[in-house]
Amino acid sequence: MSTIGDVLLGTAKRLEKVSETPRLDAEILLACALGINRAHLMARLRDAIEVPALFEEYIRRRESYEPLAYILGEWEFFSLRFKCKKPIFVPRPETEILVERVLEELDDLQGRVLDVGAGTGCVGIAIAANNPQVTVVALDKNPDALDLVQTNARLHSVEERVRAVCSDGLSAFSKGGHFDVVCSNPPYVETSVWNDISPVILFHEDSRAILSGIDGLEFIRQLIRDAKGVLRDQGVLAFEIGCGQKDAVYDILLQMGYTCLSSFRDLSGIDRVITARNSCMKW
Repeated sequence: MSTIGDVLLGTAKRLEKVSETPRLDAEILLACALGINRAHLMARLRDAIEVPALFEEYIRRRESYEPLAYILGEWEFFSLRFKCKKPIFVPRPETEILVERVLEELDDLQGRVLDVGAGTGCVGIAIAANNPQVTVVALDKNPDALDLVQTNARLHSVEERVRAVCSDGLSAFSKGGHFDVVCSNPPYVETSVWNDISPVILFHEDSRAILSGIDGLEFIRQLIRDAKGVLRDQGVLAFEIGCGQKDAVYDILLQMGYTCLSSFRDLSGIDRVITARNSCMKW
């Protein structure tokens, strides 16, 4: 009979073609299949094991490039666990920068936040969980995503301060400065690169959460334009962008009369998050 260490070694080799972290993936999935945590698993590497059928199912799914978040049904974001469901976009670590910037702008003060394209709700819920003064409206056009938002809000005990609203864009809101912050992790990938994108995304995640026109800026243009009508004067617009989009996005913001533009880089040195202030001055 094989040991846990043997199983992990063999499984990591199987996953090398689909994952940049094959050994870690194997450890996470075996621990989950056995119903133990990863630390407990690593303490038992020499123990003999009868490989659970569930583990083999997990590995077959991972070999088809399915994200771990869908296999496990949850993922960590901003030190919180979020329920995940295919094909709703999986929370990414670089999006934590967006949460950090919004929390910095709010500075523990009371405020109303609109999270556009909420998906799992990870951005708005993480903001609410880390600032008890905040109320959040989580906006998405996918009813399944909104169900997930409500589930995750209950999971982190912020359901009284996070409201899920079904809407395609900001048409559900009348103009008038309702929000202190509008934030979003929008689609920003050019349609022309879809077939060359990671198989993890290509085969499993919703293209509508990723693709945004010929130049990748279609959704961002709409967001910048519509946010002016719902942000208070000097309210903050904060959103994620793709590699190399900063200058073009700055141009759009300036043309729309936003001020105090700032960009923030991820760990790879890529400009990842933009913040700007709404100005209600007449131009």
